[in-house]
Amino acid sequence: MSRDENSIRHSGEELDRLLDELDHAEGASEPDHRRGHARLWYRIPRLVMSVLDQSGRATPVTVACRNISRGGIAVLHRSFMYDGTRCELRLRHKLRGETPLCATVVRCRHVRGCVHEIGMRFEREIDVFDYVDFDPLAEQYAYEAVEPSQLQGRLLVLADPGMDTAIIRHHLRESNVRIVEAQTAEEAIAQLQEDIAVMLCDYDLIGTGGLDALLETRRGGCDIPFMIMSADTSPDTRQHLRVSEVDGFLAKPINQTILFAALAEFMIGQRAARRQGGPIRTTLGASHPLHALVGKFVALARQASEEMREACVGDNVEQFRGTCNRVRGTAGTLGFPTIADAAEAALAQIGSTMSLAESDAEIRALISQCERVAA
Repeated sequence: MSRDENSIRHSGEELDRLLDELDHAEGASEPDHRRGHARLWYRIPRLVMSVLDQSGRATPVTVACRNISRGGIAVLHRSFMYDGTRCELRLRHKLRGETPLCATVVRCRHVRGCVHEIGMRFEREIDVFDYVDFDPLAEQYAYEAVEPSQLQGRLLVLADPGMDTAIIRHHLRESNVRIVEAQTAEEAIAQLQEDIAVMLCDYDLIGTGGLDALLETRRGGCDIPFMIMSADTSPDTRQHLRVSEVDGFLAKPINQTILFAALAEFMIGQRAARRQGGPIRTTLGASHPLHALVGKFVALARQASEEMREACVGDNVEQFRGTCNRVRGTAGTLGFPTIADAAEAALAQIGSTMSLAESDAEIRALISQCERVAA
C-alpha cells in the first residue's frame, strides 16, 4: 500500500460516496436523543493512527475519518479491531497544530468487503470546534441530547415578551436557566453584565440597526455570546449575520432540542469554561500607592497572553510556566486577584499533568482573563 493511500484504498469521489451512503443509512442528519455528543463531519481521507499493543509498542496504520464528536471519533479501516484496543491519533488543533489524542476502540462493525468502521472513545473529551471548522449560522452544535437540568446560568432574551419569550420560557421550564428580559437594544445593553451566560436576540424585532448597536458593545470589552433567532433565513440575512460574527443562530419556530444544544455550547463544557465576560479592572483605589503601576500590569498581561499562546503552539511547558509565574507574581498585589487565582490554578494543573494539552481548560481561562484586563 502506498504511503498516500488509506488502508481501505478509497479516496476522492469513491470515498465520499461510501461515507454518504453510511450517513444516509443511519439518518445522520437527525438528532439521536440517546446520544449526548453530536457527530460532526470530519472527512479526512488519510489519517495516521498508531495502534498500541499491551507493551505500548505502536503500529502505525492509515485510516479514513468519517466523523468526530466531543467524546470520540469514527474511522474506516480494512481490518477488524477488538474492543479495548488503545490507539493514538494525531489531529490538527487550530491553536497548537498537530496534537496526539489517545482513544480506545468501543465498537467495530463490518461495512462491506474489507471495510470496517471503528468507533473510538477519547480518553479526555475535547472541544470539537478546536478541530472542526463550523458555520454558526447552520445550527450546528457539539451537543445532541441535553438534559434540562444541565443548563444553568442567566439568559438575556431580547424578544417579544408576549410570544417568543413566553415560548422560550416554556421550553426551559425544567432547566436551571434564569431568563432576563429586554424589549429593545437599549434595554439589553443596560442588562449586559458578566454574569449573563448568553444573549438570545430576535432579529425580526430589532433589525440590522439594533443588532449593530449590540455588537458595538464588544468594542468596550463585552464578549458575551450573542445568538440570533429569526424566521428570516434568506441568504442576505444570513450573510449579514455571518459578517457580524454572531455566535449562533436559531430558526423560528424555535425547536426545543436545538435550543438546548445551542445553550449547552456556552453553559456547560469547555466553551463555557473559556467564555469571556467584560473587562477586568483593578480593585485598588485611585489613591493607593501602587495604582500607578496598574497600566504596566495591563501591558504585561496582554504580552503574557501572547507568550502563553506561543508556548501552547510549541507545547513548551517551561516557557508557559515562566510566563505564568510572572503574571502570578504581580496580579494579586496590583488588585487582580481573579487573575492570580487563574494563574495558580493553571500552574497547579500543569504541575500535576506536565502537559499543556491536558491543562487546556485552566490555560484558556487564564489567557482569557489576561486578554480582558483593563486599566
